[in-house]
Amino acid sequence: LGNYDYTCAVSGIKLKYGQVSEAQAAHIISKEKLGTDDPRNGLSLSHNLHWAFDEGFFSLSDQYEIVVHPKTREADIKNFPILDFDHKSIHLPIDEYFNPHPDAIEWHRKEVFGQFAFNPLTRGQNRDGTKCPLPRGVLVEITKTGPLEKLVWALI
Repeated sequence: LGNYDYTCAVSGIKLKYGQVSEAQAAHIISKEKLGTDDPRNGLSLSHNLHWAFDEGFFSLSDQYEIVVHPKTREADIKNFPILDFDHKSIHLPIDEYFNPHPDAIEWHRKEVFGQFAFNPLTRGQNRDGTKCPLPRGVLVEITKTGPLEKLVWALI
């Protein structure tokens, strides 16, 4: 959270008193799907936006812009300005090394984005209905390749 100055990357909201912060560390690839605690697999999000991100109401583009799922417009919304954030850039970490990793963002778009719109009974399944208890791969290594890092995935 310190990389984001304890501020929500989406809304810019900050409420911190001593060690208590409203912002939460949110995994892009969830721990449930064997995501790592690498800071580049995370975002600083407010409680409500953390939940919305985990449910797939929004994701991020490769340019770190917020992409709100079209089905979100069909939701009954009151005092939750998620639609206002569509196509806006997120607040990035102080040190760009800790920016969200492009592979993690791509995984979120493919595996989580829009999942809220599916029948809750089908959760844990791929969009084609086949079982998907784990992600398509597991992040096993991050290697330095020149100025960039490469995520190494192992198929399950």
